Amino acid sequence: VGLFFLNYDTREHEFTWTTDLNEFAGLDKSRKLKVTGWSKDKGEETVGVWTGGVVKKTMTIGPWGLIALKLEVTQ
Repeated sequence: VGLFFLNYDTREHEFTWTTDLNEFAGLDKSRKLKVTGWSKDKGEETVGVWTGGVVKKTMTIGPWGLIALKLEVTQ
């Protein structure tokens, strides 16, 4: 799954995204959700790895910025 966040403004903005990992089919203690992010300023980096529950993450996006998130189930 891929998510894209765009900032159509000349100012930097902080935003929060939330996902309920219990809604992912087949996600249990033997499988994890890995989120990798990419932005022009930072390149690619691991945002986090979670095993369940509700994930709430706050991020900052620069002026006219783009953040791409890749959500993948791993073992």
